[in-house]
Amino acid sequence: GYHLALCAINETELLSLKEEIQKLYPSVKVYTQAVNCSLKAEVNAFASQSLQNFGFIDVLINNVGVFEPAAILDEADDLLEKHFLVNVNCAYLLYKKIGLSMRKARKGYIFNICSVASIHNIINAGSYCVTKAAMLSLNNIMRAELMDDQVKVTAVLPGSTLT
Repeated sequence: GYHLALCAINETELLSLKEEIQKLYPSVKVYTQAVNCSLKAEVNAFASQSLQNFGFIDVLINNVGVFEPAAILDEADDLLEKHFLVNVNCAYLLYKKIGLSMRKARKGYIFNICSVASIHNIINAGSYCVTKAAMLSLNNIMRAELMDDQVKVTAVLPGSTLT
C-alpha cells in the first residue's frame, strides 16, 4: 500500500520496474527518476522531487551501492572516493533532506543497507569495506539523532548479494 519514489542510474530498467509494479498494484503511485547517485545535485534533486510529489516520505531505504574489487595497494587512486560518493554520501544527502522532514513530523523509518563488510575485513575489498564501515557509523549517528523524535533507524548487514 505504499506509494514509491525510486531512483536508479538506468532509466530503461527503472521504467520497466515502474510498469511491473503498476501492473501488479494499480493503486500504487510510482515516481521514478534516473539519478547518478555519486552526484550531489542529482541526489538532492531526487529528494526534493520525491518530497514534492508525495508531501512526506514515510520510509527511506538507502540501498544504493557500488563495489569494485581491489586491494587498497593495487586500486586506482580514485576508487575510495568513488565508493564513498555512492555508498555513503548518497545516504547522507538523502538523510539531510528526508530525515529532516521525518524529524519535523516526529515519525518515519530509515533502513540503511550496509554490508557484512561493515564489520568484517574482506580481502580485495578494502575501499568497499572502509565505506561500508562508514555507512554503519552514519546509520548509528542517524539513530542517535532521531531517537527522541520517534523516527526509527535500522541497519541491515547482508552478505554477498548478486545485483
